[in-house]
Formats: sequence, C-alpha cells, structure tokens
Amino acid sequence: MVVPIAYAIALCVMLLSRDLFFVLPGSGNANAAAVGCVLMLAPAIVARLAQASRQKRMRRALSRLSPLLLPACYGALLGPCGWLDLCDRWSGTSFSSELGLLLAPLLVAESARIVVQSREERDPDGAFGLWPVLRSRFAFVAIFTMPWVALAVVGDALHSIRGAFAFVVGTSIGLTLGTLCFVFLIAALLPFAFRFALGLSRAIPEPTGSQLRDTAAALGFRGSALLLLDSGMRTVNALLVGPLPWPRYLVITDGLLAVLDVHALRGVVAHEVGHAQAGHPALLLALFVATPLFLANAGQQMDVESLGSPAVLAAGAALAVAALWTLRRVSHRFEHEADVLSAIALGGAESCIQALQRVGQVVSGEPDRATMLHPSESSRVALLRRFATDQAFRARFALRGLRLRRTIVFAWFVAFVAAALSWLWAWPRESAVLAFHRGDFATARGNVAAIGTNVPEAQWEWWDRFRQELDAASTIAGDGGEWDTIRDELAEGGWRRGVETLLREGPAAARPWIALATEDEARSPLRRSVLLYCEAAVDADIERMNEIAAHIRHLGMTPELAPVFGQ
Repeated sequence: MVVPIAYAIALCVMLLSRDLFFVLPGSGNANAAAVGCVLMLAPAIVARLAQASRQKRMRRALSRLSPLLLPACYGALLGPCGWLDLCDRWSGTSFSSELGLLLAPLLVAESARIVVQSREERDPDGAFGLWPVLRSRFAFVAIFTMPWVALAVVGDALHSIRGAFAFVVGTSIGLTLGTLCFVFLIAALLPFAFRFALGLSRAIPEPTGSQLRDTAAALGFRGSALLLLDSGMRTVNALLVGPLPWPRYLVITDGLLAVLDVHALRGVVAHEVGHAQAGHPALLLALFVATPLFLANAGQQMDVESLGSPAVLAAGAALAVAALWTLRRVSHRFEHEADVLSAIALGGAESCIQALQRVGQVVSGEPDRATMLHPSESSRVALLRRFATDQAFRARFALRGLRLRRTIVFAWFVAFVAAALSWLWAWPRESAVLAFHRGDFATARGNVAAIGTNVPEAQWEWWDRFRQELDAASTIAGDGGEWDTIRDELAEGGWRRGVETLLREGPAAARPWIALATEDEARSPLRRSVLLYCEAAVDADIERMNEIAAHIRHLGMTPELAPVFGQ
C-alpha cells in the first residue's frame, strides 16, 4: 500500500494556508491563478522525465523531486497566485463549496502524478494489469480527503444554527466536545471508506475463506467482517480497520494469502482479533487523541508567549520527541500483546510464529529490524517462545499490561480534569462571547460587567477588543435580537459609523465599527480590507498599513474613503 505522503503534506499546506500567506481580500487574479493551475502539473511532468531518464542518478533525483513539488506548487497556487482568495470569494459562506474549489487543482495534479507513476509500478509481467495499482493509489487519496469533506459538511450544517456554531467555534469546551464528536464520526466512517475505496470483498478463496471465518467467529469476531483486498499481489499484510467496536473489518491481502498456508493464516487472524479483544484501538485513541486534546485546552489558558520563541520551540520539540517515543513503546507493546493473545486463543504459538517468519522473509528479509509501530520479527518470535515456556515471564507480562492500562487511564483522567478546570475558568468570558454571537447583547453586557477587570493579562488585548465590538453593536442594535434579523443593521450601521470614526479619529478607533461592517452578506473585499488596515493600525504596524492601503486603492475606493487612502 502506497500512502500518499506528498498529498497529505499538501493538505497540511491547505490547512495552514491562512497562517502561511497574508492574503488580502480581493487580491486574487484569475490570470495568475490560471498560471498556478498549470504549474500544478509540474509533479507529473517531473515524474515522467524521471521515467524517461537513462541516467540512474538523474532518475533517482527526479523521482524524489516529483512528490516534493506537489505541496510546493500547491502552496504557490494558494498564496502568491491568489487561488485562496478566489476560492474565498467564489464560495460565499459555504465551507463545502470552498473545500471543493481548494481541492480541485490538487486532486487533478495528484491524479496526473498517480497515472504517470503507476505505469512504472505495475507488475513487470503484466499479469494483473494497471488497475490494482491505480485503485490502491486513488483509494488512499480518497481516504485522506474524506475527513476534510466530512468537516466541511458538518461545518455547513452547524453554520445554519448560529448558536451551535458559536458554541463549537467560540468556546473551549465546545471546541473540545465538537472535536471529539468529529473524531468519533471519522472513526465510524473510516471502515466504510476503506471498504468501498479499496474494493474490499468477502471473496476469499475456498476452503480457506470458510476456515478463516470460522476461526474469527470462534474468537468472538464476526466472520462476515473478514474481507479480502485485491492488491495485484503487491501487498503482503493484514490489518484491523476501525477504531470503534462497530463498524470494524479484518482485512487480508491477496499477497498474504499467496505466501501463507491456512495454519499460519489462522495465526494472523487471531493476532488481529487480539488487537480488538485487548481494546488497543480505544486505548490508542484515549492516549494519543483525547489526552493531547484535553491538555491543549489547559495549555491555551497559559501565557505561553511570555516564555519567548526559543523556549516554546524547545518545549515543542521535547514534547514531539516524547510523543514519538511513547507511540513506539506502546505500539510495540500492543503488537506483543496481540501475538500472545493469538497464541492463547489457538492453543499454541506456532501459527503466529510461522506467519511472522514467513512474512518477514518475503517483505523485508531483515528479521532483526524494528519499525516505528512494529517490533522486529525476531523479538516477537523470541517473546512468544518465552511466553510459552516461562510461567514467571507470563505473570510479569500480564502485570506490565495492567500497569500500562492504568497509566493510560490515569493520564487521560489527569488531562480531563485539567481541561475541565480550564473550561470552568474560561467560561465566564466565553459565555459573554457566546451571548454576543447569538445576538443577546444585554446578557453579554451583564457578563462583561460581572467580570470587570478579572481577566488574565495574556488575554486582555483580546478581551478589550471584544468589549469594544460589544459596545459598538449595542449602540446600533440596543439589546440585540435574532442575528439574522439584526445582521444587516449591524453591517450597514457599523460601516457608516466606522467610516465617520475613521475620518475623525483614525483607524484604531474605527476598528470595532468596521468589524461589525464585515458581517455584510456580500462579504465585501473592500470592507474586509479596511478592517485589516484598522487592525494593523491597532498593532502599530506601519509597513502592513501601507501595503493594505495600496491594495485598497487598487480595489477602487468609495469617495468617502478618499481622504484616508488618497486617489
């Protein structure tokens, strides 16, 4: 299976694009974007040049360059070529439309690169043709894209309910709960995505299929959930797909069926079922998803910026190293546990040992080499044989497993308590913001008055800006009302008063009014650019102010703005 690393990196570029590039509203140009779209074909062209090259070094260099070009060219298209701004303008307020526009050139570029590279990756004798290679490559692109599509659809659904959207986006507890719900949604969708994208089927050749399904059923796993992946004999593997108890599939590849007999295959099935019985997917989610998410909530309330960039980078690097080390240790432990559980289930370790030795010979030929997620075959075989003969070792092994689970539960609980305390501490301020975004200005003002100056120093600037916008909104719409009803009133009143304040007192004073003005349904690039100008003034960033002012003149100002931005 070929994991599309370059495509995954390009998706990360898309996620971080608004932080990587300072894109001015209305700056996108169709001609520049067209050039960027043509540039997106560079990875496929370089891949084709690599195939045509007769020099080994050049061929290797071009083959390595091709995947690197995909995220690089995509970043150039999004930022310098203005595609990000065009997608923002053309999509309106629809997250799904914006995602479709953002992904279109990336999918075309990756598809072209896949087609070019797959011609070289198909089996030499042509027995299986090009289709298994193409299906596998496109399937993983689809699987990597699926979470983004789900996120956009969920975002559109939430956006229609402003209170719910404000709770999820604007509060720490809402963001955490929303993220956890989304993780469970993806966990439920993932097995179906694998099944349909990779063309998994129940067509395991008989009598092997019946024997393996009987083995799975005897171990408490649905025999009907045992599926075959036709990879054109390119993949020798088995995997448990599905973090949740249901839906969940046990997948065996055609390559594995070809190299193992039924006895060894029963060991493989028992190993994968062992992962499910031991709760490994749930434990991994608790340790590497829920726990970091809870800790991140607590960390948001800390004044991290005061530590300075070097300290923050050093701490981040240390945490990353610790996380990778922990992932390796836990993953290796879980593989050993699944091996042991398969030996217990089958009444002996020989099936699992035979499968490990045979797969190790076929796949790597290096039985002593461990990977990030799997211990070496030799260490796994040695542990199985020791487990079978050493009763004291069996007791120690079980005790270490119990201690590991207690440690994971304890880490999760501590992280949850830390997050809960941070939610309680932040709720008075976040409830004021939530009331504001629901249109309940009276409640928001009451919450602000109750808080007074009891705001952390690190959040004071953000809080002061919020209070200014609340005061401006209250001046226009009083105690507020349904947001859809008062939205136009806030936008037009904010623009009128903002321009007056801009002319009379300057951009810093006008910022709260202009912020309300950008709530207009048309999402005017001019209004949003003026807001950026005012925010740069608040930050005393003269260079940024001059850049935005030149952009506003290029957009075409209204006569009322001429005294500020010139002709």
